[in-house]
Amino acid sequence: GGGEVESQDFGIVVILGLGVATSLDALAAGASLPALELPLGLAVGLIGAVTVAACVISGLLGEVLRAWAGPWLGRAAGVVLIALGVEVLVRNL
Repeated sequence: GGGEVESQDFGIVVILGLGVATSLDALAAGASLPALELPLGLAVGLIGAVTVAACVISGLLGEVLRAWAGPWLGRAAGVVLIALGVEVLVRNL
């Protein structure tokens, strides 16, 4: 029905948001590449491989946890992200 299409649209928006967040993180990592004194291709390849591995592992873990924790998983993730943001803010004040 119509709810299924809306759910898929919401999923696409979330995936795009995650892609933007990952890209911003990669932008920050890329800005520090000159300090590594590694060939650019090697540094980019290593960062890309670690990012892919982290996404796959966390995605698989998320599937397992979602089956166990249900809707609480998203709430717990939000709390963790807020706590990390507060910690970074407090540390840099």
